[in-house]
Amino acid sequence: MAHASFFLIFLLTNFLFYSSPTTFAFSPTNHPPCHDHEKSALLQFKDSFIIDRSASYDPAAYPKVEGWKVDREKASDCCLWDGIGCDDITGHVISLDLMQ
Repeated sequence: MAHASFFLIFLLTNFLFYSSPTTFAFSPTNHPPCHDHEKSALLQFKDSFIIDRSASYDPAAYPKVEGWKVDREKASDCCLWDGIGCDDITGHVISLDLMQ
């Protein structure tokens, strides 16, 4: 009986640890970083836009591409940019969502 109780406590402890939000905060990203040539292509795509802020009636609206930068360490991974979706295994860009 003591062995079964120990096993249940062990399982419960592991479940609580691995389901804790702090566990995920310290874990590495779930995907490899995006590929440099894809990041470069996205930045060229961004530069092709002419953004007219007066075109929107919503003052809180912003183009998602404004966050596409490489000046910060976190921002260097284009998989973390607004509107970009990457494959979790290959790191290739697989989706682009520019809807507001």
